[in-house]
Amino acid sequence: PNAEQVLAIDHQGGVLLKAGAGSGKTFVLVEHIVHLTRTLIEEHRKRPQGSFEEIVRREFSRIVMMTFTKKAAGEMSIRLTDRFQELRTSDDLWEVAAANLPVLLVTTIDGFCRKLITGGYLPHLSTEAKVIFWPECMDQ
Repeated sequence: PNAEQVLAIDHQGGVLLKAGAGSGKTFVLVEHIVHLTRTLIEEHRKRPQGSFEEIVRREFSRIVMMTFTKKAAGEMSIRLTDRFQELRTSDDLWEVAAANLPVLLVTTIDGFCRKLITGGYLPHLSTEAKVIFWPECMDQ
């Protein structure tokens, strides 16, 4: 990674990545998740506090990786899974993290909004609300 990518990979807190096509956004996001997981593993090794699986599930459930298209979300998911598969062979805690990747939400912006509505996170909207999509807005 270049210097700017390293800043994004190693940051703490939320981030919005905005860059042109082919600039490495997916790479940076995947490596950021690896960085966060590595930090969890290191902290757990220093001071084990409960089940690592519970810790990683809690932390992964707080992460949303979102993009505009289903194709890009699929690519992020595949790359994330592949990267964790590489790391899981080196360590039992990486194995636990890799097994719990499905807890981490990788989706489109509209998929995330749909999850908020159907999950009851917007109390003023019915979870039964019908979501209508205009065909020209749907990605291929």
